[in-house]
Amino acid sequence: MSVEWYDKITNETILRRSNMACTADILIVRNLRWLGHVHRMDNDRLPQQLVYSQLKDGKRNQGRPRLRFKDVAKRNMKWRDINTSSWQTLARNRVAWRTATKSKPKP
Repeated sequence: MSVEWYDKITNETILRRSNMACTADILIVRNLRWLGHVHRMDNDRLPQQLVYSQLKDGKRNQGRPRLRFKDVAKRNMKWRDINTSSWQTLARNRVAWRTATKSKPKP
């Protein structure tokens, strides 16, 4: 069954028909896979140093603070039912981390 441009069909329906994941799910999986990749890197690599570093001094602007990579990754782990306090152990095992990041959250 084809879809014409004037058909009023939601994006969710189109994605379901084509057996594709929504954009948010793809971004969550890629974010978490990158986090696992960075975690498995050597300590002297720049991406790992940036993810695990903290600013010594600094002042943020007024208003809601901008989300950091860590904040988004923690939120994504919660959505995928990954324990945020022990994710490092899981991320060390590449196959287990990949399985955990791809698993859909419980409804």
